[in-house]
Amino acid sequence: MKNFQLVFLFIFLTTNFLLIGPIAFSQNQSITSQSFEIEVIEVPEVLVFSVKKEIQDFSQELPQLIHNSVVELTKMGGKPAGPLIVLYYLENVDFKQPLGKILTEVAWPVDNAQYSNNQFPKIKAARIMFKGPYQGMNAVYQSIHSWLVQNHYKIVYPTREIYHNDPTTTPIEELLTEILIPVEELKE
Repeated sequence: MKNFQLVFLFIFLTTNFLLIGPIAFSQNQSITSQSFEIEVIEVPEVLVFSVKKEIQDFSQELPQLIHNSVVELTKMGGKPAGPLIVLYYLENVDFKQPLGKILTEVAWPVDNAQYSNNQFPKIKAARIMFKGPYQGMNAVYQSIHSWLVQNHYKIVYPTREIYHNDPTTTPIEELLTEILIPVEELKE
């Protein structure tokens, strides 16, 4: 439980970098931009236990939401079968205005349907595997933004971040975050 709680303290740092408006990009291409390889992949459906909440103060509310979700899952007798997934529903956000509450969903993959309350659909997504401190993710989102524009894609929300290791036991330069931006090709 301690590891899950500490992961949450770092996650709020990434949310500032997700706030990129609807953008455009292209299919089955892989490039390196600022040493970030961006590729379009098919992401399979995922059976999860998840909790959604509108969040404004990410430094306080997101860690609590993550903690509460894993506590609720374990009380039911379940346990996470994979890394933490956080989704951000930004489609109705006006990026020209001060940000208000953002609908956020924390999810834990589960092996058994009896512990699931949701299933994320199969998606086509632009993916970057980012290795390093969460604070460095700003450059990642800038790269994704540029890549999407150049490759004629648009974002189909929600965006996802998957946290592959634990910041309490992993050196910050070894932290691995998978960023998935669901995409759709723009018609020319």
